[in-house]
Amino acid sequence: MRSSISCTLLLLCTATLHAQEFSGEWVVESRASLAWWQIEPHYNHLWATTCPQDPAWQPGEGRSPGYYVNYLARARTTDADHEHAPVPLYPRKRVRYVCEPAVTGSLSVPRDYRQTTATISVRAEDLVSGLDVRDSFARRAVLQTTTYPTITFTLDSLDAVAAKTSGSDTLRTTATGTLELHGVRKTIRVPLQAWREGEIMRVKGQFAFPARDLVSEFRMSSLALGMGVTMGRWRSMHMGLDVVFVPAK
Repeated sequence: MRSSISCTLLLLCTATLHAQEFSGEWVVESRASLAWWQIEPHYNHLWATTCPQDPAWQPGEGRSPGYYVNYLARARTTDADHEHAPVPLYPRKRVRYVCEPAVTGSLSVPRDYRQTTATISVRAEDLVSGLDVRDSFARRAVLQTTTYPTITFTLDSLDAVAAKTSGSDTLRTTATGTLELHGVRKTIRVPLQAWREGEIMRVKGQFAFPARDLVSEFRMSSLALGMGVTMGRWRSMHMGLDVVFVPAK
């Protein structure tokens, strides 16, 4: 028993020491940060990003002219009701400073990481699926970006931070916070990964909720979402962030 307690305390102390490497005041580097969403099943086109300029991302079928497609690296997808596709389908492989300034925010990490605070905002009109007519409809009839221009996540607390493992510089934790989407605030939990890349800090996280919540919880139009939500063709809505932080000046 004493040995087990000692090991637990040692792991907690190690995790705290590693978390202190991230302490300080940080701001989002918008040119290198992105947000995304993906429906499950995606029917070969239901995903979007705020950074379509990143070469790791590709649009779905039925795309508008001008969007880049790399058929050699394209994920194998299907138009059918397939619910086991990777999420996100096109994760970013490395940071590039090519994004529109759609993601903004700040992060404060005290030496006691449990008191970490953060606010991340996403400009909703910058979410792009690759089909202009679909994106225009989403902005006007679904997200209603004129009335609700931003999607915001406010961090309230962090769970215990997992210590870095041998050969990995990544810290893992779960954030509890408030998602504000379409004017509705809802408490969510988001698993996070964070690591340093030189002077910057990169944080990735994603979460999901039943697609029906878009109407029942976030009060989006049941008429606009009739095919996916009202008729039950969509099961899950996934959302995520891949954010780069730089030291605040």
